[in-house]
Amino acid sequence: MLALAGAVPLLLAAPLDVWLAYLRGARAGFEDIGLWAPFVFIVVSALLTAIGFPRLIFCVLGGAAVRCGLGRAVE
Repeated sequence: MLALAGAVPLLLAAPLDVWLAYLRGARAGFEDIGLWAPFVFIVVSALLTAIGFPRLIFCVLGGAAVRCGLGRAVE
């Protein structure tokens, strides 16, 4: 809980543009991988979560990647 409370000021200190640029970079990475992107994402997120990496970060990245793919499919 203390770590979470300490992380909030760090998140608020970073400008929103920085976070959006990071998400754009993640989307570009998913597009570069192509059809393997979902499989690679699942394997990497499962392995990193198993060693203690926070799974909520993968929820954000997965949502950004899926939104981007579904948006193109619908258009």
